[in-house]
Amino acid sequence: TTEENELMDLYVTVVGGNELASKDANGLSDPCLWLQLEDAEGKPVAPRKETRVVRRTLSPVWNERFFFSSVASGAGVVEGGALVLRVEVWDWNR
Repeated sequence: TTEENELMDLYVTVVGGNELASKDANGLSDPCLWLQLEDAEGKPVAPRKETRVVRRTLSPVWNERFFFSSVASGAGVVEGGALVLRVEVWDWNR
């Protein structure tokens, strides 16, 4: 079991995506990902991370690694809740 407010590190590797939705007039997209670590109520507990933009593709390859450092396991976590990693795909100019 973990102690309340125990610090932890989280590593996330973003490899790529397949068959993303087209968002540009040319039938492609310029995708990037946003990664946000949140408590069970959706409140951020660490700064948001972003991948680089991959231009003109529906199957981007990022191969990027992110590090959420010294996140308190009890910070903002409601009783019985957990931390959630929210991942969103965006077209950079939309």
